Amino acid sequence: MSLLSGRTQSCGCLQKEKATKHGNTYHPFYKIWTAINYRCTNVNCKDYVNYGARGIKNLFDSFEQFCDCMGERPGGHTVERLDVNGHYEPKNCVWIANNKQVLNRRCSISIQTKEKIQELSKTITNKTVIAKLTGVSRTSIDRVLKNCV
Repeated sequence: MSLLSGRTQSCGCLQKEKATKHGNTYHPFYKIWTAINYRCTNVNCKDYVNYGARGIKNLFDSFEQFCDCMGERPGGHTVERLDVNGHYEPKNCVWIANNKQVLNRRCSISIQTKEKIQELSKTITNKTVIAKLTGVSRTSIDRVLKNCV
């Protein structure tokens, strides 16, 4: 009766159809897309403080636009915002190697040695390399990084 009167639009399948309208739930980029939306919009997300709370938004018009703009994803790459304070949008997003992106975190610090500047992040490999390059003990490096959150 509700269907005939117009009060109800479907038997329930319409809501299911709307939820998966693009049909790309299993697309390799879909997890990336949903993670971007989650950290930019969900106050319960542990990373929301670093994204949505800072005003960072997903400005791609759709999942399809995101796929079109990002193009092929090279292996071992993830989405990087060129301006870390900017939004997720076509002109601000590129693919970057995971091992490069880890160095772009706000908790990374730069130190200068005689030969070069080495980026230091909270990874064991980098702490070991820095300790060897600088002669600074791992304990000292750990102490500095503990305060770098």
